[in-house]
Amino acid sequence: MASKSKKKSNSQKKRNSQKKLKTNKERELERERRRQEIKLYEEKKRKKLNLLTLVGYAIILIIVASHHELWRDEAQSWLISKNLGFIKIISQLKYEGHPFLWYFLLRVFAIFKLKYKYIIVIPVMLNLIATYVLLDKSKYNRFVNLVIMFSSGIFFYCGIITRSYALAYLLVVLLMFMYKDRYQKSVYYGLLLFMIMNTHILLLGFVGSLVLIDIYEFIKNKYNRRSIIISTSMVLVGLVTLVGQFCNTVSSTGKTIHFEYLSEIFSKTNLLFMPTINSNFLYVITLFILAVFVIYLVYKKEYKNLFILLCGVMFQILFATMIYNSMNAACLIYINILFVIMQFDEVDKFIMILVVIFFGATLYGTCLFVDNDYRFLFSDSENVAKYIKKNVDKGSKIYCELLDYCAAINAHLPENKYHFIDYNSGKEYTYTEYGDYLKILNDQTIYKTYEFFNKEDMDYYIGSINNKEILEYKDDVYNYELVYETTMPVFYSGEGYVVYKRK
Repeated sequence: MASKSKKKSNSQKKRNSQKKLKTNKERELERERRRQEIKLYEEKKRKKLNLLTLVGYAIILIIVASHHELWRDEAQSWLISKNLGFIKIISQLKYEGHPFLWYFLLRVFAIFKLKYKYIIVIPVMLNLIATYVLLDKSKYNRFVNLVIMFSSGIFFYCGIITRSYALAYLLVVLLMFMYKDRYQKSVYYGLLLFMIMNTHILLLGFVGSLVLIDIYEFIKNKYNRRSIIISTSMVLVGLVTLVGQFCNTVSSTGKTIHFEYLSEIFSKTNLLFMPTINSNFLYVITLFILAVFVIYLVYKKEYKNLFILLCGVMFQILFATMIYNSMNAACLIYINILFVIMQFDEVDKFIMILVVIFFGATLYGTCLFVDNDYRFLFSDSENVAKYIKKNVDKGSKIYCELLDYCAAINAHLPENKYHFIDYNSGKEYTYTEYGDYLKILNDQTIYKTYEFFNKEDMDYYIGSINNKEILEYKDDVYNYELVYETTMPVFYSGEGYVVYKRK
């Protein structure tokens, strides 16, 4: 009887234990379910806030872009893409010094009859896509992301200026968030590298560093070798493509490497970090933060990221010092650095402070650009084009002091309605073919005033307002009058005009 009672008691305990275990499991499942609900709620909330942030950013970007006047560099790439087929674009690029991908993209829009005055939608669109990806994938908080988004390199050069920088920004952002999975996505990775190096030549150092790291991984271990071969092969194809585009660039443009300029490396690279701001104080702070970042990478033993940073930045600095420096390309250093800072698995407060100071130092530049684009003309080319359409007979011969200036005007006019002629060579043109033009640029006949206005078939002459005093040479032999003059302040030098007409 006792044995029976004992068995019954043990059975009851077992049932109670199973019931308790079941209850604990249910509680744990419930807690996990709640955690997942909270996580899902937080993720939805984050995405909504990101979307609202992007909408606000888009509104500001579009408003600023709508006030930007297109200038000669934007016109030059558009005219080439509009008037040449894909194959002929490649043959033209030896004069440009820029790879083909941006021109091919413009060519697609030109085929679909996008009007020149609306091409600003291209960088705006590319910038917004890249910024959406940045907001969605970034490990940084919203404040840090906003500082990055509104930095002058990202906001103005990659969002307002219709050049290849916006495309470079998008491609590098896509690369930075799939880089850790590059061996699982070797085709996409190789394609992005191919596209980046064929978007802007200043990113060659950055792309080269990534390829060298992959080669090191290939030698070091037997894993991922197939993926590395695929991506590296695509980069080699991109390199061959670049060589094919630029094999005659030196002889065509006269650009050479000036090693003697290395002694001026700090003064010549100011524009790469502080475009148009001309602030030595901010420049020194930026270089100091960059040096601290290098030390930080060494301390954290982030040697691969250090290698990417040094290769990418130093290539751009040396290129700007010895070959060609342009404030327009300033954004590319910031894009390179952005890639590196996004590679950290964990983000500490120190690195966030560095990022905020480094990108925040350019916010003054953003305000300056926006203010100048509102208060001044970035270019007066559209107004000159309107004057020509209203007052100049179609078929008139318009001679130009500098082809670059007139390309900006020509882009606004109906195709083949007016004859734009190089004053020095007498050749009619649509866009600027540099070649001989660069060779004679330093010996313009405009400065030989006794030869000026000596063209018998000249109906109009367009020159820079900066040379107005030279152009006002008085002589009864030359029967011309000033019919148009830029009167508003012009933000970008060389984009103000004077127009002379034969009486």
